[in-house]
Amino acid sequence: EIGLDKYRQGDHGDYNDWHQTKRAAFYFEKAINKGYMKRDVYSKLSHCYWILQDTFNTERVYTLGIEQYPKDIEFYFYRGDCRIKLKNFQGAFQDFDSVIKLNPKSEYIKDAYYDRGATSYLLGDTGSANLDRLQVKKLAGFDWRTYKDYCRLWHLKELPK
Repeated sequence: EIGLDKYRQGDHGDYNDWHQTKRAAFYFEKAINKGYMKRDVYSKLSHCYWILQDTFNTERVYTLGIEQYPKDIEFYFYRGDCRIKLKNFQGAFQDFDSVIKLNPKSEYIKDAYYDRGATSYLLGDTGSANLDRLQVKKLAGFDWRTYKDYCRLWHLKELPK
């Protein structure tokens, strides 16, 4: 309850109070350590770390959430985003693949196909990447940015080895 209260105090809609967000994270961590395993605690704690730009802890909390809720596609999807930022492209690929396999009709499906294709591309598998990009085009009804352009987001001039 204290973590939730601090979380609310830190959320001002268009900006976040980092001090309150840090305090909320502290209390959410304490709740998990005491055995409180509700989904909302993992979701709010990971959001706190995302706001604080602590990608390592964001990924860690999504992993804890997945251990408790192994079919939660939202946790897999957002952990995949974290893993891309951490340049763990294989882990990100597996997360986006899990989203697709767990619920091919989810609200995240187009993004999951695109991101799985992007991670395939980053891992050097351009054939699979192109298949996923074609699937996105089929689902969305229009073409999305190329994976070469996508790599510029991560400041990659060439594919990782």
